[in-house]
Amino acid sequence: MSDRLIFTVVGFHTLVAALPITVFVSYIRPALFPWCMAGFLGLLAGFVNLQTDAIQFPATLLLAFGFFAGYQIRTRLWLIPLLLAFWIPAGEYIRFALGAAPGPATYPFGPFLAFIPAVIGTAVGRGVRRYALPGAGPEKPITTESSTRRSS
Repeated sequence: MSDRLIFTVVGFHTLVAALPITVFVSYIRPALFPWCMAGFLGLLAGFVNLQTDAIQFPATLLLAFGFFAGYQIRTRLWLIPLLLAFWIPAGEYIRFALGAAPGPATYPFGPFLAFIPAVIGTAVGRGVRRYALPGAGPEKPITTESSTRRSS
């Protein structure tokens, strides 16, 4: 089997295993759903990065995923790019450690450039939520039906 096929099979099955874990954690703790989804989408971007030699598609995915996560998640914005972009350097270094690619020996910090589109996407998503959409800006506490009912 070729190295590319091995990474495809292992990466695909990792995604298949991560999806039910994400759903289960989100079901148990609904407040963690955006964070679990950001981690899963980052894993997806890392898988796509291992399948292609071009950097445009993974960078576009990180930019788009960062935008949507930055729009949705209201706290700890610094964590979003970490969850999204971590998987690209991790995948590159794993591929290098297994001897499947010449890898980051020539450019040791190159895979970390993946954090740039993730940070930009997160910042733009946050800016759109805060400044471009009326009424969506400052954080408003999320209320549930039970907390808004008045006791009689």
